[in-house]
Amino acid sequence: MKRARLSLIGVLCIAAAAAHGLTLVNFDASVSNLTESYAGLQRPLAENSLSNALLEFSTATPLFGEGPPFYGGLHVVNSVSGGAFSTFRYHQNIPPSWPNTPMVFFSTSDESGGASFNKVNVIYLWLKADFANLSANPGITFSPDDELRMTTTSDWFEDWRAPGALFRFVVRDGAQYYVSEATTNVATMPVTFTLTNFNNNGAAGFRWAQVNLAAASFDVPDDGSLSFAAQLFTNVTAVGWMGRGAGAYYRTFGFRTFSASGLPEPAVLLCVAGLAALVRRATS
Repeated sequence: MKRARLSLIGVLCIAAAAAHGLTLVNFDASVSNLTESYAGLQRPLAENSLSNALLEFSTATPLFGEGPPFYGGLHVVNSVSGGAFSTFRYHQNIPPSWPNTPMVFFSTSDESGGASFNKVNVIYLWLKADFANLSANPGITFSPDDELRMTTTSDWFEDWRAPGALFRFVVRDGAQYYVSEATTNVATMPVTFTLTNFNNNGAAGFRWAQVNLAAASFDVPDDGSLSFAAQLFTNVTAVGWMGRGAGAYYRTFGFRTFSASGLPEPAVLLCVAGLAALVRRATS
């Protein structure tokens, strides 16, 4: 009888471990409930002449007042005095109009006529309270099949392609932020950046590094400053990505979709606990 119970709980544990996750985020710039076809968040005009412009990273106020909520921050540094600068814009392309593709994007420019260089850092984050599933679950983890995925668009004005440009995924477990060791080559467009089997995986390219992200400090860290290790996520409270890019004079940086899937963590823990208890009984 004990062996039968042990076998049954073992089968259930295997099934739980092999379960596919549920959708946490499925953002697509072409699908939302925005009432306007073109909505933007503009920095104060007084900042247009600054060479170092910052829209602070916030998890308190969504980037847009309408549509699916997500959060972020933007940091732009120009080698000369900055010119006109448009921060995050949410474009559905309904009806079709410039830039003629659905995307979330921002643009930078300067007053040099092309002689200077812009450096940009951006972060986008989706919080657990707004997950499509499992938002009320006390713990969220990832199965080997769960996925983080983001895509850019394919138009000429995407400028993630400069040397040194890269993307990393971001996961917040409890209150601690982690960035992925995985990055993507952004030399060609469009980019689809995907990561799976990354939970508690110590293989190179699947590990994570702890980072401290603050309102005024969220630039993509340099590789040399990060210490990567296997990370077991058990209390996922946010997912997203961060990007770094650059380019001379006028540049526009956009993305179209971001998605993530996950699992309720307590079911797996209860399964393991139940199996351990039965093992103790069977051997006592």
